[in-house]
Amino acid sequence: GARGDWGQATIGKQWMPHYLWISAPTNVFHPGDGSYGEHFNLSNSADGKAGHFLKRTEGALVYHSPVMNGLQLVAGAVLLGDDNENNNSVDDNVDAYNIAARYAANGLTVALSFGEIETDNTAGAKDEQEAKGFNVKYKANALEVMAKYEALETTSGGVEVADEDVIELAVRYTVNGTAVYGRVSDYEDDKDTSASGELKQWGLGVSKKLGKGIVYLEHVNNDSDDTAGDRTLAGYRLDF
Repeated sequence: GARGDWGQATIGKQWMPHYLWISAPTNVFHPGDGSYGEHFNLSNSADGKAGHFLKRTEGALVYHSPVMNGLQLVAGAVLLGDDNENNNSVDDNVDAYNIAARYAANGLTVALSFGEIETDNTAGAKDEQEAKGFNVKYKANALEVMAKYEALETTSGGVEVADEDVIELAVRYTVNGTAVYGRVSDYEDDKDTSASGELKQWGLGVSKKLGKGIVYLEHVNNDSDDTAGDRTLAGYRLDF
């Protein structure tokens, strides 16, 4: 990549702006797998969908503008991407793009994102996805409040097969290395008429920073119709 007064451009495997600015801020729990701390990130890969091209993928070209009076713009693209290296489906012709904007001032951060993905599925038809997202975060001393809205429409062979949206609200309070945090999530898929088409989640956690590490205790409660189940987890994380 390269960086200068004009901004920054990078190419290779990297995080896309939709994940960094929309999905990630409400991920207050430590484990980041798709059935726990990132359960309702629509940029996660699931059921053969190509949404992960708005998360982290190889062959991505991303440009970050300079920060202009608190405003920053980002554009990312994946051209002729290889889906086989991401979810074991066969497609060497993935095209995706993602544009996003973020404004930060006086403890308030607001971000918007839009992206589209086109890929061939295993049946030889086109899968297309359109993603939209909004995130707002406010930090006042020890208190952080974060909220997000994500929407993802999936079309396969010209037929809409999923119309998903997620609303999340997260809160974290940190004093002297000790953090108490929680989150509530609401997921809906208008195309899914089963019980799994409407799911909710809530969770609470506490963590303590110990040197370069963090010890934590967390509980996440999912709907009884959710195959992810409930989780209570104690762990230690070391950053180096």
